[in-house]
Amino acid sequence: MEDEGCKFCFKLPKDGLALRSVAIVEGVPELRFDASPKVPTITEEDAAIACRLASEEKRPEFFYIGIPFGHPFFGRQYKNYRPDWLRGTSVGELLSESDWAMKCLHIGARSNESKTAFMSWSKTSQLQGLATWPDFPSGEDNPSVGSVIMSCESVKVQKGDDFLQFLEEPKMKIEDQTNPLYSRFITEKLPSIAYYDEPLFLKMQEILKLILVAEWLKEKGVKISQQWIEQHTTGPGVGDSSFRAVEPPSKIIPRPTNVMVPSSDVAVKTREAEQYRFLAECGVRRCYGWHDHGSGEMEMFMEDGKPFIQRKSVRAVVDKRVTVCDQEIDAAKIMLNIQLPPNVPTPVMTAESEEKITKLLPPSSNEEVSGPLGPMVLDVKVDKHITEESVELTVARTMQICPPHALPQMKDTTVIRVSVSDYDKLYGSYDPNEPLGITENGEPIIPQVESWSELFSRTVPWPHTWQFPYIGVGEPAASGGVSTRSIPVTETPVRAERSKREWVPHGQYKSSGDQLAVRAQHGISEGTIRSATKEEFEEVSKKFFRTWDQRKGRCPKVEYVAVVVNATLKQRCSTYRQRLRNQEMEEHFHGTTLSCDIKRTKALCSVGSCGICGISRTGLNRGYIKKNIDFQRFGDGFYLAPNSSKCHDYTRGINGYRAMLLCDVCPGNKYRLRKTDQSLQGPPRGYDSVNGQVGEHLNYEEIVLYNPDAVMPRYIILYQKDGNSHPITMN
Repeated sequence: MEDEGCKFCFKLPKDGLALRSVAIVEGVPELRFDASPKVPTITEEDAAIACRLASEEKRPEFFYIGIPFGHPFFGRQYKNYRPDWLRGTSVGELLSESDWAMKCLHIGARSNESKTAFMSWSKTSQLQGLATWPDFPSGEDNPSVGSVIMSCESVKVQKGDDFLQFLEEPKMKIEDQTNPLYSRFITEKLPSIAYYDEPLFLKMQEILKLILVAEWLKEKGVKISQQWIEQHTTGPGVGDSSFRAVEPPSKIIPRPTNVMVPSSDVAVKTREAEQYRFLAECGVRRCYGWHDHGSGEMEMFMEDGKPFIQRKSVRAVVDKRVTVCDQEIDAAKIMLNIQLPPNVPTPVMTAESEEKITKLLPPSSNEEVSGPLGPMVLDVKVDKHITEESVELTVARTMQICPPHALPQMKDTTVIRVSVSDYDKLYGSYDPNEPLGITENGEPIIPQVESWSELFSRTVPWPHTWQFPYIGVGEPAASGGVSTRSIPVTETPVRAERSKREWVPHGQYKSSGDQLAVRAQHGISEGTIRSATKEEFEEVSKKFFRTWDQRKGRCPKVEYVAVVVNATLKQRCSTYRQRLRNQEMEEHFHGTTLSCDIKRTKALCSVGSCGICGISRTGLNRGYIKKNIDFQRFGDGFYLAPNSSKCHDYTRGINGYRAMLLCDVCPGNKYRLRKTDQSLQGPPRGYDSVNGQVGEHLNYEEIVLYNPDAVMPRYIILYQKDGNSHPITMN
């Protein structure tokens, strides 16, 4: 199935370029960047994700959900994305990492990549001594546990019919409902923190702008390739690979000039920082770490990253069932966390531990024993399965009372699973997709995972920090998150005239010295044709005959009509039309060269001199203006006419056949002229085309377009009339 729409295939440096604007040039969108030090540059995947969000009319957000009591992972936080398909994508990872960095700011410590250790900021950081609750009181003598949300504030833009430009960087804001003073302080310092310590926040601004760009493109009717979106948002190998991302030449990448650097004065003399300095002088060292409430596990580290206290636990699940005549009458499941003493290495199952476990098990047996109702047969079977990660023991007991007191057979089975981290083995009899909570709309939050290990990978421990002696550090609530749900856009009026840039093309990239443009590519670059139906043939033939001026001789007979199928040109024409005030469509003929036997092949050729096939495949091309005809009555443009006989003068054929195109045209606001004006480079300001009318210099009306997207070829008309070169008349 053919894919319609354009795609942004690009590969830019990892940082140093900021998205500044988007423009639609000749019906094709262009992303434009300028130099901005330390800013992480958006990627092709980011662009596809933004386009999918715009198509679904959604804004991304991320927040953690505290795992509820009774769940095996109680005490940890579950990563929750909206929409959920963001999980695993570049934007989803950015949201979660930005949220984690924000929480680290709140507790005044930096996390390692695995989120298993919290340490003080580096010596070169500007954030030493940042943000603890005693320094930003909320009115009560309690630490702040309110919502900590990084939200996206209004964006100032300038909009035109064919461009969207960002006048300022989006503002990021941290909100703590119970601590407004802290919120104001950290929001004010956020630009400096982002520049010197957390470039994730700078990337958030770029993603924010990219989302607004995608929404603007949708508003303008620009169709994006769905295959390209799927390829970058649902895993590799989904979309086609007809377009490969290439890097632009290094010489055209903008270089920073006169960059405004944020203030580096973000270190503050907080009360906590002063107390810490005093304690440090006394030899007391600060510790950071994490704590898992559910299992009681914790890890504490010194500020240099060396372990201080580690506490692990062994997890166990006891699953007991009692049956009578194979019918279950009782069942129980118990989950246990057996805490180990501090700093004891995590136990690993070895041959020695296997021998000890085997000695503790009852031996398998089948014997007759005496009971209160007389003799009975007791059958005991013991199975064990021991690996380096887990132990599973199954003890099955079957009791049968001997005659004369014959009673139903009773059987109880106890399965004990013990492990440190093999969650699938431990909780395999439980459903990992139990709801973890409910949304604000009352809908259950279901993980939709295939295993317990996958569910665990979607969680993180609560970030904690310790200090000895304890002074007190604010801890973010699990309801905090990163949201772009509301991005109000502040528009400014378009200036009277925009400065024009000379853009130099470099393949899909263009440069103007201080900016770099990435030009979108089309999923379909070439059109096809099909033979017209009987009704289409009759309709086109009648129009061809009706508009033929008999002063040019007898109207030739139409031999063949082909329908042009080109979704790319159709989209370009539609996009161009939407920008016009007058959106009325007209039908006009266009005469050009035929160099192939299209009636026999019923396909478009690739002969460079065949204008009929070239225009049908890729549209009108400025490079061919004046190639066959030097005289251009109204300057360098694309000439069409409502009369087939007029356009016949500009056709050239082969083997006795000629051809012309019948096109849909978007003339917009016409500038009418009766006299020749070869100096024109386009229509005057306020007009979209030039309409040459019958008068002193013209015997037949014609329409001149200066944008190729204003013309959509619809039909190829093949007729027989002197296929060799025809004298060109100037009227």
